[in-house]
Amino acid sequence: MADIGSLDKRVNSQGYSVYINTSGSSQDEYVFMQNASMSVSHSEFREPTTSGINVYYSGLPDNVLSGTLLFTTDFGNTNTNDTALEDLLAATNGGEYPIKPIYVKLTDNQSSATTTTFYYSQAKLASCTIYKGQEGAVKADVTFVLFGNPAIS
Repeated sequence: MADIGSLDKRVNSQGYSVYINTSGSSQDEYVFMQNASMSVSHSEFREPTTSGINVYYSGLPDNVLSGTLLFTTDFGNTNTNDTALEDLLAATNGGEYPIKPIYVKLTDNQSSATTTTFYYSQAKLASCTIYKGQEGAVKADVTFVLFGNPAIS
């Protein structure tokens, strides 16, 4: 039996990075992300039977990435890589919002810098709430829907 979790493999908040709209070696990082949270889940359905037991069925992935960004003007608009808020909210003629790839990278805080990457080839901005925080910073709470299961490497 192997233990999981060791002090030298810890990931601190500086090792949690979110990249969007990656193409080749170009990666657009949300550098002012706070309180990031990725939920990797799927629904479970319970069906009762006449014999008095329940049979469980797994549903499709229901993954979400949410967090708080310190609002910057380049997040709001004029980003050259189509990852600004105005680009993520630009609906197509069919009424759909843009789908972008997202990487979530977790890097440990040791000199080895081992990285675990969660890659979603399709993600869509589901909501964005912009507000003035108590300390005076303007912030944006963002939620992305992550389609499918992640490729983990």
